[in-house]
Amino acid sequence: MSRLTNDSRQEICLSMAGLAGADAREKAGELAVALGVSEGTVYRASKESRITRPRSNGGRKKIKISKETLEKMLAFTLHTDCPATDVVEIFEGNGEIDSGRISAAWFSRWLKSQEMSRKDLKKDRRPCRRFEASEPGEVYQIDATIALQFYIDDDGSVGWESTVSRNKNRPGNRKKRLVLLAAIDDHSRCVYAEFTTGQTVNHWLNFLFNTFKKKGDPRFYFFGIPRTIYMDNDTIARTSKFAKAMAALGIKVKKHKPTKKDDRFSNARSKGKIERFLLTLSEKQKRTKLEKFSSIDEANQFLIDECLKKNNSKHATTGDIPIERWNRIRPEMLVKCEDDRLYEILYRDEYECRVYNDMTLRLDGTVWQLNHEEPFFQMIGQRVTVFRHPLEKGRIFVEWNGGEYLVERQGAEVRSWAEGPIRLPQSEREKRIAGLEKIDLSGLKLWGFDKGPAPGVVYTDLKEGVALDTTGLIPSPPMMSRADAFFKISGDLGRPLSREENRYLRDHLGEQVTDDEIAQATESLADRAREIKAG
Repeated sequence: MSRLTNDSRQEICLSMAGLAGADAREKAGELAVALGVSEGTVYRASKESRITRPRSNGGRKKIKISKETLEKMLAFTLHTDCPATDVVEIFEGNGEIDSGRISAAWFSRWLKSQEMSRKDLKKDRRPCRRFEASEPGEVYQIDATIALQFYIDDDGSVGWESTVSRNKNRPGNRKKRLVLLAAIDDHSRCVYAEFTTGQTVNHWLNFLFNTFKKKGDPRFYFFGIPRTIYMDNDTIARTSKFAKAMAALGIKVKKHKPTKKDDRFSNARSKGKIERFLLTLSEKQKRTKLEKFSSIDEANQFLIDECLKKNNSKHATTGDIPIERWNRIRPEMLVKCEDDRLYEILYRDEYECRVYNDMTLRLDGTVWQLNHEEPFFQMIGQRVTVFRHPLEKGRIFVEWNGGEYLVERQGAEVRSWAEGPIRLPQSEREKRIAGLEKIDLSGLKLWGFDKGPAPGVVYTDLKEGVALDTTGLIPSPPMMSRADAFFKISGDLGRPLSREENRYLRDHLGEQVTDDEIAQATESLADRAREIKAG
């Protein structure tokens, strides 16, 4: 379709003037064919010259649905994020609305008019307050993201993997994945980032070491130890090794409020500066779809170049260049540390080990031989604190009474018979024990002490004892049921019992009968039988 010229617009307005209804539709079709445009274009161009009639039901609500039903449909959309077609179908199926009463298009328009459409509900419009550190070096925000599309290939190059690929034979399976670690100064917005092959506490400490130390590139003037680190409340922040390293550097670790299980939105904007930087880097990495990095070093150099570009570009929020803001740092806020000391503080592992009598201790299956001298003699039989750097396997440091002592000898010392036994000097403990053995203990009375009455105890004269109550202690006589008693009595008499005798026994015997009662009943029945026979 061609564009309308001013002359064409004027011709349309004159031709459509005063027309309405079928006449307007017929004329619009003729003009559309003649000018090579659509009928809609003709209608829009002649809107002011045509006669437009308002709808007879204009301004009135056309569909009557209760407010409660609409609120219920809105709640269903909020909880399930189902499209309008599904919501209308479900509520029609449940009898909440009449079938064919409303359309999905109408419900979608209604949601949009209420600013409650699916798109609107996904927008985080909760009120918030911006915060910013008062000066450079006060707060660093740090965070990490798993670069799922990157992995270390067999040749050392960094491969790219489409996130759409979900088959089990993806090229990056069982290969090291890359993790992007990043830091940003909260005030100046200066940044630093690295690719690593993991997210353990050692990876984090290595990243912080490279962040805090002075960079080799003179253009990268962003270094120093901050007062506070702001990070996720994850397992790294809760490890004792990370906490001790930060405490040794005087850094306060502040963890942001985590997202609750029932929250509709994440709490990512509580550390929005670092999240925005990570998102920017993720967009930059998309260019590797065409050509991959030859090594992880090349990938990290790419990050350095991006950080330099970011640090020397005008920031959209502050209006300043980050590195210029950083250069305003006060000398007392720029906390520096020698690389060797910083390396030692960040990387040392702490253990507790026992020192055995042969002056050895065992750490992760390795035996370390302590020197035969003070203060190592005092450590025998004690548990001591041992420090070790994970990358330096040839030495450890043993802490004792506030001091640290170097141990470099591995393996227990074993002397040959020809060398003879080693003569070890006495330790301070052994010297004290030797002195204690010389103390004279003769003359001490060891038994036969007359202590007398104990203080506070009142003694009384003993009266005659009380007889032991044996109630319940003497066993009860054995009992027999009345039916068994009938059989026993019949056997003792040597004949079956008559009806009168059965009636007599039922009247005189209980449900449980003793042997004495059975004997008395047998004797009574025998006497009665003799009297009847004699009479």
